[in-house]
Amino acid sequence: MGTVSISGDDFAAATQAAGIVLVDFRDAGSGSSRAFAQVFDAAAQRHPDLRFTTVDLRAEPALAAAVGVKRAPNLMVFRDGVPVFAEPGWFPEDS
Repeated sequence: MGTVSISGDDFAAATQAAGIVLVDFRDAGSGSSRAFAQVFDAAAQRHPDLRFTTVDLRAEPALAAAVGVKRAPNLMVFRDGVPVFAEPGWFPEDS
């Protein structure tokens, strides 16, 4: 399925969906964000049963502020609409 870009308008609906939804807050100007984007996008290809979404941090500053994201990359995970994980920084492919 790959990744789906979401905005402030559809963030609530996307993260309230049944199942597991991963959200990568990205900034194309950040080297670590670009590095994690490759890991995140590859994981999306390997796990089509999960929903992988991205938010452009520069285009959505109000959304980022509302959910407490201050820098990119920042990964948030929701399960059946409940936030279960939120961590700034990038993760290696094996995590």
